Amino acid sequence: MIHSDYLQDQSWDPTKSDAPVKEILLKYLTRWPWFLAGMVLAVSAGFTYLYLAIPKYEAQATILIRDDSKGGGELSELVAFEDLGILAKKNNIENEIEILRSRTIMLRVVHELGLNFRYYRETRPRNQELFHALPFTIEATDSSTEPAPALFYIEKRGEGLYRLSDLKDRNVINVKSGVPFSYLSGRIIIKENKRQTTPLKGKILVQSEPAERTASAYAARLKIDHADAKSNVIRIRLQDPVQEKAIDIIQSLIKQYRIDAIEDKNQVSLNTATFINERIGFITGELSEVENSAQNYKTGNKLVDLASESGFILEEEASNEKEIIQTGIQKELAGFVLNYLSLIRSPDELLPANLGLSDAPVSLMISDHNKLVLERNRILKGSKDQNPIVTQLQEQILQMRESIGAALKNLVQTLGLKEQNLRDQAAVITRRITSIPKFEREFREIQRQQQIKEQLYLYLLQKREETAIALAVTVSNAKVIDPAQGSGEVVAPDKKVVFSFSVLLGLLLPAGLIYLWGLFDTKIHGRKDLSRSEIPFLGEIPAADTDERLVIKADNRSGISEAFRSLRTNISFMLDRNLQKAPVIFITSTLAKEGKTFLAINLAAITAATGKKVVLAGLDLRTPRVLEYLNLPETKGITNHLIDPNSKIEDFILPVKGIENLYVLPSGDIPPNPAELLLSDRLNEIFTTLRNQFDYVVVDTAPAGLVTDTILCSGHADVIIYVLRAGLTDKNTLTIPETLHHDKKLPNMAYLINDSRHSGSYGYAYGYGYGVGDKKPWWHLGRRLKRKR
Repeated sequence: MIHSDYLQDQSWDPTKSDAPVKEILLKYLTRWPWFLAGMVLAVSAGFTYLYLAIPKYEAQATILIRDDSKGGGELSELVAFEDLGILAKKNNIENEIEILRSRTIMLRVVHELGLNFRYYRETRPRNQELFHALPFTIEATDSSTEPAPALFYIEKRGEGLYRLSDLKDRNVINVKSGVPFSYLSGRIIIKENKRQTTPLKGKILVQSEPAERTASAYAARLKIDHADAKSNVIRIRLQDPVQEKAIDIIQSLIKQYRIDAIEDKNQVSLNTATFINERIGFITGELSEVENSAQNYKTGNKLVDLASESGFILEEEASNEKEIIQTGIQKELAGFVLNYLSLIRSPDELLPANLGLSDAPVSLMISDHNKLVLERNRILKGSKDQNPIVTQLQEQILQMRESIGAALKNLVQTLGLKEQNLRDQAAVITRRITSIPKFEREFREIQRQQQIKEQLYLYLLQKREETAIALAVTVSNAKVIDPAQGSGEVVAPDKKVVFSFSVLLGLLLPAGLIYLWGLFDTKIHGRKDLSRSEIPFLGEIPAADTDERLVIKADNRSGISEAFRSLRTNISFMLDRNLQKAPVIFITSTLAKEGKTFLAINLAAITAATGKKVVLAGLDLRTPRVLEYLNLPETKGITNHLIDPNSKIEDFILPVKGIENLYVLPSGDIPPNPAELLLSDRLNEIFTTLRNQFDYVVVDTAPAGLVTDTILCSGHADVIIYVLRAGLTDKNTLTIPETLHHDKKLPNMAYLINDSRHSGSYGYAYGYGYGVGDKKPWWHLGRRLKRKR
C-alpha cells in the first residue's frame, strides 16, 4: 500500500534545491502571456494612479536649537543676565524635536492659519485646492462651536452676501460676512479678505473638520530630523498638495515654537513678578499704617525734634537696631515664601526666586525646584502624565518642596531666636539710657518699624525692576537658518518609483500566481509526479486540439502518433516472451473521463498498423463508449453472448472500416448485473477464443476506482495499463492503483499518462474528456477551450 508521505512528496516544489533549473525556468517562461498581461495591467494601473493621484510638493526649513550640551552656547551679550537665573537652562535636542512635533504646537498653527477649513474648486480628474486665492475665509467663533465634519458649498452672491448649501443643494442658508451664524451643528463666521481682489466665480467646495483632528493629521505628516548628527541644526519638512500652504505651516510652526519657548522661559520671572507685586501691595499698606502712627504720636504729644542723645549709647543702639531690622527682613521674607509654599498644590507651579534670602542653601534649593518644574512642563508638551520621566520629576518636585519647607521653617526659627537675642540686647541698652525721656523711647519704636517697612518696600521695588529686565531680554532657543521654501517640483507620487513598482508588480504577481498554483495543485502532470512509485511507467500521450477520437491514420507522423508507437514498443517489453497465444492488454483507470477508451482504440489501431490481427473488446459493461468513438452503430456484443448460451462470440465481432486488421467486439446491451456476468464461465471461453483467433487482444475495461469489474476479470490480462490523465487525476487517488498493485489484484500493471501538456498550455477533452493531440501555439488556447468537453 502506498504511504501518506509518498503522496506529500509527489508535489513538485520548484524552490527545492534538487529541482532542475531548466524545469523551473520552463515553468515560468512557457507562461509568458501571463507576464505580458501582468505587465500591461500593472503599468496601466501605474498610469491611472499617476493620473488620479494628487501631486504633492515639499517645503523645508532649517533651524538651530541652542544647546549647551552640544556647544551651542548662549549669546555673549546675554551672559550679564545669568545672575538673574534666566539663562541657566540647557535644552535637549530630542526633547525640542518632540515639542515641535507635538499636537499642542500644531493646534496653534491650525487656529492661526484656519487649516480646519479647506476650500476646493471642482475640476476633473481631481478637485483643485485653494489657499491664498480666496476673497474670504471661514472661522469658528470659538473652539467649542466648531462645525461637525462635513462638505458643503459656498457661493458669493453679492457684496458681503454668501449662499451656503450641502452637496445635494439642500440645507440652504444666506448669510452676511462678519455676522456669526449657526450651520452644521456649529457656529461660524465668514470674514472677507480685502487684500484678495480677484473674484471667484461659481461654487466653492468647503471641507470642515475639528481643529484637533486637523492638528493630529498635520503633526503626523510633519518630518523633523537632524541635519547632521554632530550639530544642533534640525530640518523641518512637510508635503502638501499646495506648496504655499506647506510653507506657511512650517513658518507658523517655527513662530509658535519660539513663542512657546519664550513663554516657558518666562514662567519663573512671571511667577516671581506676581509674587513681588502682591508683597509690594501688602507692604505699602503696612508702611502707611506705621507712618500714620508716627504722625499721630508726634501730633498727640506735641513733639518736634528728639535729637540730642548720647553718642556712644546711641551708636550701640543704632547698630543693634540695624541687626534687628536685617533679621526682621530675612524672617519676613522666609515667612512669605513658606506661606506661599503652603498654598500651592499643583506640581507645575514655580516658587519665587532671587528674593535675596541670606541663606544660600535655601536659595539654591528653590532654584533647583524651579528647574525641575520647568523640565516637567516642557516634557508634558510632547508626552502624557504616565510618562516615567514625568512621574520621576513629579516625585522629585514633591520631595524638594518638603525639603524647602523644612529648611524655611528652620530658617524662620533661627531668625526668630536671633531677633529675640537682639531685642534682649536692645532691652539692656534701653535700660542704660534711662535718662532718655519716655517719648524718645516710644517714638524710636515707631520709627524702627517704619524703617523696616521702608527698606523692605525699596528692596521689593528693586527686585521688580530686575524681573522686568529678565522678561525683556528673554530670547527663544531657536534661530532660523533657512526659512521655509519649496522647490516647486512634485515630490509625490514619484513617477520613477510608481513605474518601477508597476513593473515589479507586473512580474511578481504572475510569478506568485504561478507559484501558488503549483503549490496548491494536487493534480498529476507528468512522470515526475510518479517518481517514487514502484509501478512501471509506460510513457505519456500528449494533448491535442483535434476533434478526432481515432487519431491513428495511415502514414501519420504527428507527435501523438509517435507517442502511441512508443507505447506499443514499451508494451512489448512488458509481455512474456514465452507467451504462446495472443497477449491480452487491459486498459483501465481510477475514474471516468481519464481517457482509457480513447487510448484503447488508438492502441489497437497502432498495433494493427504493424500487420497484426487485433481485436478491441469493450468490457466496460456499464458505460460503453467503444462503438461511439469508432462511429459505429450500437449492436449486440459481450453482454448478449454471456446471457445467451446458444450464441457464438464470432457472431458479434465486427471489422473496423478504414483500418485493416482491426476488429471490434462491442460491449452489447447494458446489463443490470455486470459484476455477476463477469463471473460467468463463458467469459473464459471468450478470452480463449480471442487469443486463438487474433494476434493481440486490447480490452477497454471499467474504471477500477469505481467498480470491481476490472478486478474480477483481471486474471485474463497479460498487461494492465492504468491510465492517469494529466491535469485531471488527483494525486490523492494514487492510493487506489498503488493498493491494487501492492495486493496483486491487478498483475503486471503499468502507468500511462494521458493528455500530457509539457508546454504548460492546456489541451483538449471530449466525451469522457479524454485529451489528445499535439503541442500547439498558445494562441490556440481560446479555440481549445471553446470545444466541447
